[in-house]
Amino acid sequence: MMLKSVLHAWPYVASIALTKGLAVITIPVLTAYLAPEDVGYLDVAASLLEFIGLIFAMGLADTLFRFSGVQRTQAERNREAAVITGSALVLALAFGILVQLFIPVVISAWDLPIQEWALRLSILGATLGGLIELPLAWLRLGSKPKLFLLFTASRGVLQALAMVVLLMNGYGINAILVANGTLDVVLALSLLTLQISRTGIAFSRQGFQRTIHFGLPLVGGALAMFALGSCDRWFLVTAIAPETLAHYSIAVKLALAAPLLLQPFGLWWYAKRIAVLEEPQGLSHSADVVLLGFWVLVVGALGTALLAPIFIAWLLPASYLPAIAFVPWLVLGFALNELCSLLNVGSYRAQHGLHVLAVNAAGGSAAVLGYWLLAPGYGVAGAILATLIGHCLRLLLFLGLYHRRAPIPYRLPQMALFTGLAVLAVVAQPLSAGLLWQLVYAAAAGLAMLAAGYAVMLRLKARGHLSPAGASSLS
Repeated sequence: MMLKSVLHAWPYVASIALTKGLAVITIPVLTAYLAPEDVGYLDVAASLLEFIGLIFAMGLADTLFRFSGVQRTQAERNREAAVITGSALVLALAFGILVQLFIPVVISAWDLPIQEWALRLSILGATLGGLIELPLAWLRLGSKPKLFLLFTASRGVLQALAMVVLLMNGYGINAILVANGTLDVVLALSLLTLQISRTGIAFSRQGFQRTIHFGLPLVGGALAMFALGSCDRWFLVTAIAPETLAHYSIAVKLALAAPLLLQPFGLWWYAKRIAVLEEPQGLSHSADVVLLGFWVLVVGALGTALLAPIFIAWLLPASYLPAIAFVPWLVLGFALNELCSLLNVGSYRAQHGLHVLAVNAAGGSAAVLGYWLLAPGYGVAGAILATLIGHCLRLLLFLGLYHRRAPIPYRLPQMALFTGLAVLAVVAQPLSAGLLWQLVYAAAAGLAMLAAGYAVMLRLKARGHLSPAGASSLS
């Protein structure tokens, strides 16, 4: 059953929820103690650290699952993990030195009001932070989900606590970057020490080449999604006022909550959707489950679009009110991203994953081109439009090129109904009303969406689409 699968994975769900929750909780502190322009610059630095972390992660988690997870004995798994660890450390050392050489260029190009030594330490933390993926994957491979949760929770809580303490004592961007970088260094060294004490460390030319060949396409895919997520800051930092960048940064942080409700569903469904397609009436059953996932996605997006403006208006300084205008469009972007994942099953029926990489690369390239063309003249509006174009292109490519591999009869009328209700609720939101009335409106809109979803599911069940046989095949 779906509930049983999600409960089994609860530590991973909890780690995601905790990380995102802490990011939202700390926003009022961040905006209360930092000037708006500093909030914007901090977000640009965070996007740079995210980029570096993606590169240094090098697809290590999937590499470990692929080559160590398939081994039959624990000794063989440890041997493979040792070789992958040795290769990862060599790559991290080489690329880490290269990145450090370019730091003065980055500070000069973006005119960041950040001390060079602070950025160097934070980038060192991001370099080792990328390697954290390897021991965390080793914990998952060894069926140690609670230890996985402990480390991820410790990282999030300590970073949030450090930021709050530093801000309340008058420190700024440099101190936050140094604190986060130091915590990442300590956590990465602790995790790597724990893993190496169990698996050892080794190096071989064959293992090194294998790590590169398997990991590079994964890094490429991650960078394509980065282009659709955080790369826009690199173009906006020199195109708009720092205060506007801060408004955009806060709106993005809140809009990130939109797809969270779908993630437990994804943990359950994405692992089995290929197998379901091969079953009798698998296409019809898949259509019903996709409709359920779409409804969950719309509920999460609607809740975020309605509650984020309330959060901004009542918990943040008045100078951040312009961020409200960005929220619905950013929520749409994150919802489109998740919709691509929900509808891209056809691309995963191929013999390799290059199809997914190619589509994501096309979407990412379109977005970056849009940032370059539109951000200088149109600012945030141009960046958001470029992101939406990138996601729409991905969606069209997934459906246009790969739907024939999995010709699922999607429940388009019901999906259109949910979408229309959500859009209507957002457009009619009484932003100028008092707090109580806005909360009542959000609750009413949420209940209406829940009722619409329940009615649609009952109707499908009455027609035999949600039959007991279908339910049992999905358990």
